[in-house]
Amino acid sequence: MNKLLFLLTILSFFFTGQAYCKDCPVAEHCVPNPYDRVCSCTVEINETECIKLEMNEKIKCLENKAEKGDTEAMFFLGSIYKYDFENEKKAIEWFKKVGDGRSFFEIGGIHYDRTARERMGWLTNPQYKPIYDTKTELIKCYKWYDKAAQLGYERAMEYLSTSADSPSLREKWSIELAKKGKYFELFLLAGDYERGTRTIKPNPQKAFQLYKKAVDMGDLKGKIFLGEIYFYGKMTSPDVQKGLKLIKESADLGNDRAIIFLQELKDVVQKLNL
Repeated sequence: MNKLLFLLTILSFFFTGQAYCKDCPVAEHCVPNPYDRVCSCTVEINETECIKLEMNEKIKCLENKAEKGDTEAMFFLGSIYKYDFENEKKAIEWFKKVGDGRSFFEIGGIHYDRTARERMGWLTNPQYKPIYDTKTELIKCYKWYDKAAQLGYERAMEYLSTSADSPSLREKWSIELAKKGKYFELFLLAGDYERGTRTIKPNPQKAFQLYKKAVDMGDLKGKIFLGEIYFYGKMTSPDVQKGLKLIKESADLGNDRAIIFLQELKDVVQKLNL
């Protein structure tokens, strides 16, 4: 029964995701990403004269353009080859020649997909003989994602800040995203330090520092949570005044949680005749 549910889930993801690849230039080779609900190829190319050709002729057309230095054609070739397991090395070569953040991200994705295939092989076939070492491939994946992030590619930053096994790597890119006004990843990392995860031991002091850092960097939504931390003395010494100040500021911004908190606090004060 569990195997059937698992299979149905995978199939539902696949068919739901197909809609996101209908306009992809390499739709016949494209595999949708069901989790992000986007076309996995992320091809941004307008090589119309090549696209209209049959696949073999299309590849020759693109190779001709790529050999003349057309980086979009190079990226397109990499996107075609990356789903052909026998030609993954060709995909990596073309992506390397492009040399930008999105191409490095695609190389990281190839290494990640290898780990996924190995794990699926173990699940589906007890006699499966591994082709790649998953730990090595995952290290390579993070290496290329880090290179992509260093070139400013935000998808790589987002992945590393939420999914990297290294807490320091997660913190590094969470902070970089916060500088760009994206605070979710830093807030998520703080929560992981508060509760603990597979790769992070609970560390309330570190969690408090990260919650505070997010607010100090401009996270307006995080003010209510930092206010409650101060008010109740969670992860730091109690400071009711500082906590209420942050909660009131959050309520003034229209945060429902802060508004309800202040109303409930008012009701308690009235009942106790304080």
